[in-house]
Amino acid sequence: MAKTMEWTVNVNGKDHRVVFVPNQMSFTKHELKVDGRKVELNFKSMKGKAGLDQKFKIAGKEAHFVLIGSRADVAVDGIYVGSGKAYTPIEKFPQWSILFVLAPLLIPFIRLGGTVTIFAPIALALIGMILNIRFASSALQTKYKVLICILITALLWSAHAALAYFIQ
Repeated sequence: MAKTMEWTVNVNGKDHRVVFVPNQMSFTKHELKVDGRKVELNFKSMKGKAGLDQKFKIAGKEAHFVLIGSRADVAVDGIYVGSGKAYTPIEKFPQWSILFVLAPLLIPFIRLGGTVTIFAPIALALIGMILNIRFASSALQTKYKVLICILITALLWSAHAALAYFIQ
């Protein structure tokens, strides 16, 4: 997991310090602090989503803490403080994307044996799952999400076929 992250947010002319302290041992023990005060993170709100998008207050102003994988940022007034990009709420994980998340999982089961072909298919499967989850839950239009997930899955299976061909 990433190291401690910090943002400075100016509200009504006063700077406020927002700190995210990840916990490598337990996802639910991450900490978010505003000016030293702990903000309770609600991981139950992640159900069906690809990350955490939680509202909290900074000096009475609404803000969003967004955590997707190991990437975290704070959004105030519709703009992410860290990246400067426009804030978009995390949507529910689309049901159609389950096919693309599960398809790479078949790769390790079709391996041919041997040390390289044990670890490489597992790595391909994990990479495919992560990429498909990220793109399926992105802010792109659905048709582009589907197209990108198809391409990722096809590339993974092609890489697996090439690996099997060259290893034998």
